[in-house]
Amino acid sequence: MLEARDRPLRLFVALPAPVGARDRLLSAQRELDALGLPVHWSPEAKLHLTLAFVGEAAPSEIEVVRRAVDGAAEKTAPFRVDLAGLGSFPLDAPPQVIWAGVDTGAARLAALQRRLALGLRGTGGRDAAWPFHAHVTLGTVAEAWSDDQLQTWQRAGGGTPAPYGTWLVDRVHVFQSNAGAAAGSYTSVHTASLGGAH
Repeated sequence: MLEARDRPLRLFVALPAPVGARDRLLSAQRELDALGLPVHWSPEAKLHLTLAFVGEAAPSEIEVVRRAVDGAAEKTAPFRVDLAGLGSFPLDAPPQVIWAGVDTGAARLAALQRRLALGLRGTGGRDAAWPFHAHVTLGTVAEAWSDDQLQTWQRAGGGTPAPYGTWLVDRVHVFQSNAGAAAGSYTSVHTASLGGAH
């Protein structure tokens, strides 16, 4: 449950990848790492699909965040998501972020994200309506790639998209980005069940 704090909390709303999907995503990381691409790979605990960035939420905004997430979840029936294929951001420039994409369920995720964006608008000191492209971040590029490395990546991401698992989306989580000694880790501070989920 979200509680008021003396200092702002850095929050985001996301779907943590379930165990089966995480196993396949970790396998994809190992296969790409074997190609010699310089990438900082996301640890297992950070494999999630982000729906909304809240940013720095003041104590007075925490209840607003909770209500917005609960409201969006209540209006959304549970649905299935299929992860498949690889890609990178930016879409039209040398890669900086490597990700696994979404096949089935992308439109439902986008609809849920829009509901969240409307409810969260103005919280956290930023506009929650950021450009949305459903994905799970596998890693961030550690250094500029050579032409050979770019070609290796293009071959790895081409062809028939590999499947990385299916999961039932029946709840969303509000995560807090930890600071201090725990910096770089996340803690789930609120969970909202989608309409009809128990």
